Amino acid sequence: MIGQSKNFMGILKLIEKISHCITPVLIEGETGTGKE
Repeated sequence: MIGQSKNFMGILKLIEKISHCITPVLIEGETGTGKE
């Protein structure tokens, strides 16, 4: 992933926190925002 903004880094920390969960996660966002 590429990015260094405060918001992006916050999302990366959140992903790291929840990455060990087995619960499905729905990622939402506008078209073209890179939700893959």
